[in-house]
Amino acid sequence: MKSGVRMLRLFLLIFIFHVFRVPASADSANNDLKIGKGEIADFQNYIANNVQRESIDLNNSIQFKAPPAINLSVSTSLLRIAVLTWTTTDPTLQGTYHILRNAGSAGWVDIKTLPFTALAFNDTISYPYCTPTSFAYQVSFIASVNAADNATSSQVAASFPLSDLTAPANVSNLGVVLGNFPGGFTPGISWSILTNDDISTYEVQRFDPLSGSWPVIASGTNTLTGISDVTASPVCGSSFKYIVRTTDMCGIPSAPDYVNKFVQTINLDVLHPGQCDKSAKLTWNSYKNMIGGLGGYKIYRITDAIPVEIFAVPPTDTSYVDNFNFVNGKTYGYSVKAYSNTSSFTSSSCEAYQQYNGATLPDTVYISQVGVESNSYVSVKYYITPDGSVSKLFLERSDDNGSTFHPIDSIVSPVPQRYYFNDTTADVQSQTYYYRLAAIDDCGSETMSINTSQSIWLQCGKTETENILDWNLYKNWLQGVEGYEIYRILDNETATIKIIGNVDPTTVSFPDLLTNFDIMKMPCYWVEAKENPGNPYLQNAVSKSNTCCVIKDPVLFLPNAFYPDGTNKFFRPVPKFSFVNKESFQMTIFNRWGQQLFETSDIDIGWDGSVNGQFIPAGQYAYLITYKSTEGKDYKKRGTVMLVR
Repeated sequence: MKSGVRMLRLFLLIFIFHVFRVPASADSANNDLKIGKGEIADFQNYIANNVQRESIDLNNSIQFKAPPAINLSVSTSLLRIAVLTWTTTDPTLQGTYHILRNAGSAGWVDIKTLPFTALAFNDTISYPYCTPTSFAYQVSFIASVNAADNATSSQVAASFPLSDLTAPANVSNLGVVLGNFPGGFTPGISWSILTNDDISTYEVQRFDPLSGSWPVIASGTNTLTGISDVTASPVCGSSFKYIVRTTDMCGIPSAPDYVNKFVQTINLDVLHPGQCDKSAKLTWNSYKNMIGGLGGYKIYRITDAIPVEIFAVPPTDTSYVDNFNFVNGKTYGYSVKAYSNTSSFTSSSCEAYQQYNGATLPDTVYISQVGVESNSYVSVKYYITPDGSVSKLFLERSDDNGSTFHPIDSIVSPVPQRYYFNDTTADVQSQTYYYRLAAIDDCGSETMSINTSQSIWLQCGKTETENILDWNLYKNWLQGVEGYEIYRILDNETATIKIIGNVDPTTVSFPDLLTNFDIMKMPCYWVEAKENPGNPYLQNAVSKSNTCCVIKDPVLFLPNAFYPDGTNKFFRPVPKFSFVNKESFQMTIFNRWGQQLFETSDIDIGWDGSVNGQFIPAGQYAYLITYKSTEGKDYKKRGTVMLVR
């Protein structure tokens, strides 16, 4: 109490000094207010220690500045993030901001400390807030030098309840190896426990190539670090992909990258060593996402049950040819081991064995037929002699008129002597494709097909009098093309019409006159090439093109007059219209002053010359019709019609 009175006296003293310019001297005889030097010293100490932000001039005036003011705004994002932004009246004042949060009745919690330069913060809500919860926030400023500069914003509530909707992190150090685990020789999947997220369970998923899905094959609590996949079968001769998904305490699953972040067992394929060159070709799938980075692969040859490392290849290689002095009739085995850059993690394939018995080499690899099937894919048929001479057959395709080829499919041993490929990736409506075959025999030698074949791509054009068909020549049959046959089918009909047969084999165009069919129906065409007789591999070969339909502009005929009391009772499109989307039809009738008299969206309902049930006088009336073509293009038709009475 005494200190407060004393301080009041000090402030009065300064006020008197400023207003009356009274000398502050204890020896003044005319001064009725006596203030000792001790009180002035106390006041000066108070100013220095507690009112640092005040600017004091004892001879003139005192200027008092208020503490900084903080204005806080809170918005929400994605129902899981509180977005805090604030302003301050003195952004240069050094110190730290403290973010305070209150969730329900939990009380205020200091959740983040930021430097004085920060004026924004995003609070992402996490466990235990699994259900929408109301949050409130405050921002408190703690000055670095003087506590008088401390400030706190008002309490601001988030605009919407928030909850933990953030997916947890995926596992790290994921790896897979083949080995003897509980349950037998199986793939073993391991990973590192996540300690910086609220993980509840781990789920191991394995890719199912038949369905294209990733079903869960095992799961466990947040202490689980690995499993052995006893359901994988067959372990050897197959490659299994794995992903480990996490689920947090709120039941939210992680979002694993199924395309790029899986791990996969190594499946090794070893071709029979060939007597022609005594070499064994090894191919395998790459090991992806190796822990510590992939250092490369080590190749092991197994002779008399003893594995020996024979070569190491870089991580970019997934094949190796072993040129070894094989002993005829003896069996040799191989395995491939992927290793990390630090060699701290490895993963090996199964052992693959082959017996050296020489090789039967193919003498003919022939493409017997290439044609479009179901107007959606290209079927490539082949024939190989002698039977059993090919252990792997590749189908290669060129998309640039035969300049470059790339493999798109393969058949592994046993390769049938007569079979086919279906190229479902071909866009049969956009271009023609060239195909060839690459046959790999038991010794790894490659034999190309004796012919390169080309599919037929049919294109359709139109004029006012005809539909024009253009196609490319079929290539390359052993006996050459005998001729082409052209077929047509109309919409809503099942009958197929052969327009013409045995078109000259050098012909690549045909005009279909519009007088030959009902032009109000959409025509679709295809072309079939026929081979000349005498092919020893396949008789009566046929190659079919894609189906090409000619879609024309919509045709909509309207009368220029109608007679409600006569035979032409309604004004509407005449019944015979084509290439019009009926569902898009809209017709509106207006009088000469622009007033709407009638409207319909049914192309079969016309105007009977009445308004609200009352017949209107004869005369000329305007109409506006909008509609779409079967391709979805918009059309508009304006005109006038004469109402006759």
